[in-house]
Amino acid sequence: MRRLTMATALMMAAASSWAAVSPSHYSNKIIGAWRCHIPRRPDRIVIFHRDGSWGVRNWDFNQPEDIRGRRWRIERDSLIITPPPADSGQTFSEHIVSFSHRKIVTEINGNRISYTRMKLPPNA
Repeated sequence: MRRLTMATALMMAAASSWAAVSPSHYSNKIIGAWRCHIPRRPDRIVIFHRDGSWGVRNWDFNQPEDIRGRRWRIERDSLIITPPPADSGQTFSEHIVSFSHRKIVTEINGNRISYTRMKLPPNA
């Protein structure tokens, strides 16, 4: 009975650790498409690529993803975003409040930004 209790406790601890992502793994786990919600702005699709580029896509999947010089990186507990030079090119640091496989919440200047994982259609 004691072994069963320990095994159950270990399984529960492992399951809870799968829900959250360690900061050392943020860069690997952020790759992909996310629905980005910024208060008082329309939601959009943000796609993080392995090469450190990121793109924006609106909901019209007939239009191509717009990357134009956008860059991203993770430094400790911050998501560092650089928009294209035409949009000021000013780098922003979003503090990572929470990070899981399905949702990321960041904060910049007191504003929370949420990213929710999504799957793009095959032709996107």
